[in-house]
Amino acid sequence: EIFIMHGEEMAEKTQILGSTPLEEEPLYGKTYLPRKFKVAVAIPPCNDVDVFAHCCGFIAIIENDKLLGFNVSVGGGLGFTHNNQKTHPRLAEVIGFCEPKDAKYVCEAVMTVQRDFGDRTNRKHARLKYCVEDYGAEFFREQVEERLGKRLEPARPYKFESRSDLYGWVKTDDGLWHCGCLVPIGRVKDNWRTGLAKIA
Repeated sequence: EIFIMHGEEMAEKTQILGSTPLEEEPLYGKTYLPRKFKVAVAIPPCNDVDVFAHCCGFIAIIENDKLLGFNVSVGGGLGFTHNNQKTHPRLAEVIGFCEPKDAKYVCEAVMTVQRDFGDRTNRKHARLKYCVEDYGAEFFREQVEERLGKRLEPARPYKFESRSDLYGWVKTDDGLWHCGCLVPIGRVKDNWRTGLAKIA
């Protein structure tokens, strides 16, 4: 709590920060998630985001240049603790298909299942991948559908042909050229800014 003291001999104080009335956050409710929640979107044939290594993944299903929707994957994560056999990497499982207009609501439903069923007693067992593993993908899908208010459709066929970082010049289907650059630790500094400005 932070107060400002004012008035004669600083006799009065007015609170300016801290102890605000408890508000319920629209998605988290009155609590936070047990651990981080990672989301990725992959557009086949490229899986450059490694969609199966994320808590929630959306695999775009495109036919005749039209986005039909997304296959939804849940329960991925590559982290583990050395010498702790209870922690391990896990690939996400595809639980169904949703239309584009439902994707954000599906993501919200996946997150709220993690919020409500995630393990808060053990930090090393708190990621969504363990929630899916403990309860099963079928139970998880049912919980998502209940919160969504509708069933997910069966997953659609797709094929990944590559999973890599696109460095260098690449020409895309629209005829435009793009340059993928390695940015160490995500920091653009010194002469890099000038060089990137010239390329752009």
